[in-house]
Amino acid sequence: MEEIILSKRQQGKTRMLIEMCHADKHSLIICPNHRMCRITFKMAKDLKMPIPMPITFEKFLHREFDKYNIDNFYFDELQMSLQSIAGRTHIKAVAIDTTSSRLMFLKSEKKIQEADVEVKSEHS
Repeated sequence: MEEIILSKRQQGKTRMLIEMCHADKHSLIICPNHRMCRITFKMAKDLKMPIPMPITFEKFLHREFDKYNIDNFYFDELQMSLQSIAGRTHIKAVAIDTTSSRLMFLKSEKKIQEADVEVKSEHS
């Protein structure tokens, strides 16, 4: 993972993914469900940033992207996709290797902080 985008709801995460996908010609956005795929596709159209129709996380799991010539994936609302697999069981935490990732914290569609991640153990 090269970039991890963090922010609260309605702060521009999806728009940023659309911009990245549009600029990156052979890429695809993965959304938790069909409704979000349609909303994301319409948002891209309204922004005049054509992208391929996003696919659902379920289609991603079944490799239904093989018909596309894809170099990169952009996951929108990944926590919702993971929760759909877990069902009623609560996901308490996730661990992500950020060795080669850059974190972006968004607030009101603006990057408020961008940092290369250096992980330090609290138990060292």
